[in-house]
Amino acid sequence: EVTQGPFSDFSGTVKEIYPEKGKVKVEVSLFGRPTSVELDYTQLKGF
Repeated sequence: EVTQGPFSDFSGTVKEIYPEKGKVKVEVSLFGRPTSVELDYTQLKGF
């Protein structure tokens, strides 16, 4: 679940993890379509 930023309160699926950048690629549903977004670890619940 995304906790911060423009995708706050969205749930998604982690697709890739970039530990060297402290980021993850998450697929969320946006207007009914799967959309990949890159987020910081700090923007995710339980990561």
